[in-house]
Formats: sequence, C-alpha cells, structure tokens
Amino acid sequence: MRHVGLFGGSFDPVHVGHLRAAIEVMEHLGLDELRFIPCAHSPGKPPPRASGRLRRDWLELAMGDRPGWILDDRELRREGVSHTVETLLGIREEEPESRLYWIVGSDAFSNLHQWREADRLGRLAHWIVLLRPGFPPVLPEEAPGWCRTGRTEDPARLRQDPAGDVLYLRVTALGISATAIRDRIRRGLALDYLVPDSLQDALARAACYDPP
Repeated sequence: MRHVGLFGGSFDPVHVGHLRAAIEVMEHLGLDELRFIPCAHSPGKPPPRASGRLRRDWLELAMGDRPGWILDDRELRREGVSHTVETLLGIREEEPESRLYWIVGSDAFSNLHQWREADRLGRLAHWIVLLRPGFPPVLPEEAPGWCRTGRTEDPARLRQDPAGDVLYLRVTALGISATAIRDRIRRGLALDYLVPDSLQDALARAACYDPP
C-alpha cells in the first residue's frame, strides 16, 4: 500500500514555508510520495495574481529533483473553480488502494464547512492540519462531524484507517506568507531565504505582481 500526501493551494508564489512543511509532513508520516496540487481558482477567493502556467513553472523550479515530490496540475488543466472533492475523487479512482493524506493549513480547515460536499471529504482521505502561527484550529458548529470525531494524535492510526482521521501537526514556524512576498516583489526588495534560490530570478521578472 502506498501513502500519498496531497498538498493543495494557490502557491502564488510558492515559498520556503510551503517546502519546509512538505518535508516535515513526509518525514512525520513516512509518505511514499507528496504531490503539490496548484489550484486554478479557490472558491470564495480572488483569483491568483499569477497565471496557472507561471505558478506551475515556479513549483517545478522550487521542487527540483527531490525524491518523492511530484507536481500534479490536474486542477489547472480542469480550469474554473477548484473543488477539493473533485480532485480527491479523481485521485481516489486512480489510486484505489492507496492511503491519501490531504494537507491543509489550520486557517483553511476552520472554514471547511464552506467547501463543496464537506461531509464527503472525510470519506476520501485523511486530513493533515498544519498549525500556523496566529491561526488556532477553531472549528465552528457547522463543521462536519468527522472533523471532530476523527481527530487523533497518533500517526499510526492513519495507517490503520482507510480515511477520515484528522491529525494536527505543528511544523517549523517560518512566518512566511505569499502576500508578503508579492509585496516585496512589487517593491523590488530581496527575496533571499524566503524562496528557493532557483526561483529568485523568475520571481523578480514577474510582472503579474506589479501594481495595477
């Protein structure tokens, strides 16, 4: 049985906070593979400033040839609003015997009740909630029941259950945001130690982040 991590997001742009979290999730859970899944357009949010093609190219540069890391661009190819349930159903069909682990920040997880078919999501994957500084995991009453009943602190349980477990994971707190990086790009400020060296030149040329 394969254990596959699924890391979705805008990645507008990808930065070392994303990459460090991916490393620590793989180590903590012993994953065989981790897929970065850039969205086309997250529901309820403005569209990403950078195009799907640019964000995909930047991810490829940032990922390099690290073993086990894969770029999955299905949401960009699907276009339109990206719904996690559609992505999980597609991957589940391709990987019927694999354990799937959807990786999400604690801020996004707190709004999971607003996602399409939120009740169904717990039947399709385990959920790894990254505890972000300043975003405590507060679940509203509207949250699907599995968000509470599936909570565990034991990574071994995720290997026993087919889906529906929720593991809160504290990763190295780097305090880096894509918003702040976009602002630095607009202002022509240095990006050292915020994004991989392989990405700096490409981001410095990114006119998509220029003031409107």
